[in-house]
Amino acid sequence: MKSFLLACVCFISVTGCLKQVTPSGNSNAQSNAITGAIVMRDWHGRAIEKPDGHVMAQFTKSGVRAPSLEGGLKLPYLSHFQKSAVDGGRAVTRCEIIKEPKTPKPENRASATVTVGKVSFGTSSNDLVSLTEGENHLYKLDLQPNFTSGIYFATVEGTKTTPNFSVKMSMPERMSHVIVQGQDFETSATAFRKTEPLRLSWDSPTGDLDLKINQMELEIISDTATETVSLICGVVEKDLMVGSQTITWDIPVTYLQSLNATTSAFVILKRGQWMRASSPDIGVISFEGVRVYATQALIAE
Repeated sequence: MKSFLLACVCFISVTGCLKQVTPSGNSNAQSNAITGAIVMRDWHGRAIEKPDGHVMAQFTKSGVRAPSLEGGLKLPYLSHFQKSAVDGGRAVTRCEIIKEPKTPKPENRASATVTVGKVSFGTSSNDLVSLTEGENHLYKLDLQPNFTSGIYFATVEGTKTTPNFSVKMSMPERMSHVIVQGQDFETSATAFRKTEPLRLSWDSPTGDLDLKINQMELEIISDTATETVSLICGVVEKDLMVGSQTITWDIPVTYLQSLNATTSAFVILKRGQWMRASSPDIGVISFEGVRVYATQALIAE
């Protein structure tokens, strides 16, 4: 845990689009100095190029109450949904269907290549310092000797985007187990029928960190030759993921019927998260960010 706090590492891997974080200001200078670092990887360990999003870290001195991460990350569609309830581990979601004319086909998702771009870090989204790439694509910024508590922003820039990217933050805990219709979301393609309710579930993570999920968004994209139909469902709930329970989403058939039956579908799961790690002799580090996962899908009638 101590080494984790000394080198806060964010892993950014290759799906989706994140919105920019609103700055929350800085606090008074503190004596504790912490080294921050960013590592960028895709699912296969390759360096990525341009995830259009921000990850922020908040550093506070030990024993000092950490200010809230005001504003925070907002997933694109969650503003459309009312606050949902969680009853016995089951999340009550809000859904909507979006239909769009067919646009030019994007580059091949499977063969998209990614390279490292520019990484910046600072206490304001308008006042960022470029980081120098070190060994193993590790970007470091030593905050010594002038450490200031507050919100720290990290941005990633590049020359080419990929339509299938993900943002992840490293943490000493086991990844939650995401299941879609009884299939492992992260290791296999997803297949489901429009005539049967879609069930998605995930387990709470385990580890030493106080990890809370308060925003969830599920997007199913079905493409045909003439149009794209997307089903978007969201949950906004404080402390949505707690304890060792399994959270379950049930998407009604009434929404699934509006999707196109196709073999060219994608299921995207976005998780807004907040976590905190603390140590008596180092201080408290809080992260807020988004994890995005995507998998190909088959939608049958």
